Amino acid sequence: MAAYAALAARLPPELSADAVSLLPPDAPSSPASPVAPLAGYFLASSPGDGEADGPPSLFLVQRWLPLTTLGDFMRAASPSASASAAAAAAARAAPPAVDLFSLFPLPFARVPPPTPPPPPPRTALQRRRCYIVAVAARSLAALARLHSCRIAHGALDDSCLLLSGGDGMDVATSPAPLVVRLSNLGCAVVGFGPGGDAGADELDRAEELAEAAQADCRSLASVLASLVFTAMGEGGEEAQRASPAAMRRLFLDIFAGDWAAAKAYCEEEESWADACDLLSTEQEAGWNGWALLALLLDGETYSADAPQLTRVAERWLAAVEEAAA
Repeated sequence: MAAYAALAARLPPELSADAVSLLPPDAPSSPASPVAPLAGYFLASSPGDGEADGPPSLFLVQRWLPLTTLGDFMRAASPSASASAAAAAAARAAPPAVDLFSLFPLPFARVPPPTPPPPPPRTALQRRRCYIVAVAARSLAALARLHSCRIAHGALDDSCLLLSGGDGMDVATSPAPLVVRLSNLGCAVVGFGPGGDAGADELDRAEELAEAAQADCRSLASVLASLVFTAMGEGGEEAQRASPAAMRRLFLDIFAGDWAAAKAYCEEEESWADACDLLSTEQEAGWNGWALLALLLDGETYSADAPQLTRVAERWLAAVEEAAA
């Protein structure tokens, strides 16, 4: 709750837990808020904990709104490649339009041709590619905003990212913007506010906050890599190979920071070809999904490179949108 109090009221972390009353359950939710609103809290003993006389546990109640978790989205089936191929074949087989005025010259002024129809709607695969990258960009923006308030999440995974829309959402034309919010801040690390006294406690808290922020970045990199390789993969048992834990082992343990070798390994996997193609989509050399994951995995530079990370994510999204146009 201290995380919510500090985020909402910009108070130091030693604030009493009762200050969370600054967030009433019916308070409107700002679209720019990086976290799911806190609706309330209660104290209760967990059943079966065997400690009847022990202190009760604190439970937070968050307002999800019409959102779903990233983990639920990642478990959705991939779009059918055969359906996309059939649609493309049908488009190629359609006869070309014929301008009758060019075939039969008439003795009166030529009537201009009608306004061309709007471009056809994007395919399910194009919408999914854009949605995935938009989720990555908005997730990064939410985490960056949280860190800018001197708060680290502390336990980030795919169940802590709440998304609006869904697999069929066209982020380019939807009247409602894509929203990504963080939830489950029970393990958050809250730094001292601007009015804190410079001393040993503040230095210790600053070091703890920096370490937790680095861990957040690496966790987000694992989640986003899993999102791309799962949603763009073949599904089934292949999805287990691209879980967040598997991605973390691949990038941080097996290849131990050798990003070039990890990228080459992924590109050799035939079932990951579409995912690697999405990560490689770019307008400028180096401004793509691979660069975003590499910067996030290098968590030690996150504080200094937060604006750079945001720019990489937005340019990657622009490149994918352009490719789908």
